[in-house]
Amino acid sequence: MTSRIGSPDTQADIDVRTCLDSSPPRSFVMVAGAGSGKTTSLIKALAHLADTRGSALRRAGQKISCITYTEVAVGEIAADVGNSQLFHISTVSVVSAPSGRS
Repeated sequence: MTSRIGSPDTQADIDVRTCLDSSPPRSFVMVAGAGSGKTTSLIKALAHLADTRGSALRRAGQKISCITYTEVAVGEIAADVGNSQLFHISTVSVVSAPSGRS
């Protein structure tokens, strides 16, 4: 696929896959500084899910949703996992109340 997906695994990548491969899958939170590889680990996790569960999810009419904070990250993730109907990649939308309303 891409060089990011094929890059050597970090301990974080292994830990994320362990959560995803558990039965039932376990949730996780990844907290790390800028440039530490969070997006790369996420991309590798999405590729892993596509490889291990993609066929079953497609048969069930399900998708994997990936929500991130920036349009830049959306573009990077989409470019690395490909233009697949299996994924819905978007940003967090913040809606503010109209002025004058509480």
